[in-house]
Amino acid sequence: MTFANLILLQGEGAAIGTILLLFFLFFIGLVLLIIAIKTIKIVPQATVMLVERLGRFNRVAASGLNILTPFLDKPRGVYWTNTRPGMTSIDLREQYLDLPPQREEHQPTRRCADHDGETDDRRAHASRPGVAGRR
Repeated sequence: MTFANLILLQGEGAAIGTILLLFFLFFIGLVLLIIAIKTIKIVPQATVMLVERLGRFNRVAASGLNILTPFLDKPRGVYWTNTRPGMTSIDLREQYLDLPPQREEHQPTRRCADHDGETDDRRAHASRPGVAGRR
């Protein structure tokens, strides 16, 4: 029995050979589909995706179509608060958080240099001791 007889559904064992051939082609198609799913990643607009190669940071995939090396590259899951655990994309849009109001008795202290109350830059600069250019 030749291969041509199996393909043309002729001969005694043609039914078994055809079933094996269809099973083999289905298996090859399934493997190619899995590789395509692991290779092609579409990142939505205003998001980015971290890409790891062999468990180490490789690059940041921008929005759009991205091609990964199958079985070597994988998207990195991020674990942040207020997001679903293990998400592979990072949203770049502004995030608004509703914070509880602050208590009035805990006012932050003001810690900044105010140049001794001077509002004119030249006078403030000249009145400071140890500053070059003082007259």
